[in-house]
Amino acid sequence: MALKILIVDDEESIRRSLEYFVKQSGHECMTAVNGEEGLTAALTHKPQVIISDIVMPVCDGLRFLEHLREQKPDEYTPVIIMISGYADDHEIQKAYDYGARWTLRKPIRFSVLKKLLDCIPIA
Repeated sequence: MALKILIVDDEESIRRSLEYFVKQSGHECMTAVNGEEGLTAALTHKPQVIISDIVMPVCDGLRFLEHLREQKPDEYTPVIIMISGYADDHEIQKAYDYGARWTLRKPIRFSVLKKLLDCIPIA
């Protein structure tokens, strides 16, 4: 059985490489280019895992997490993995405050991401 994973990142090359990795790992995948699209996708499709960039135009990853926390049904609690090449320690801490379980720095090491995904029970 596969995890349903949402990838939210404004950089097409990052989004595509993550999507390829997720699909090659046997999981379902959907993508969004910013937090606004990500929020709609998360509330509509309820993925078990959300991998989101922190620094994005339109709606950044922190605002996305804040809005998701405010709008999601209580029974829906996705595992959040935040990624960034530019976030400072304050932004990383805010990501944890808003519900992120893990944060990863870009460039993403897929071996580390695989270990994290392997820790998530498939429901």
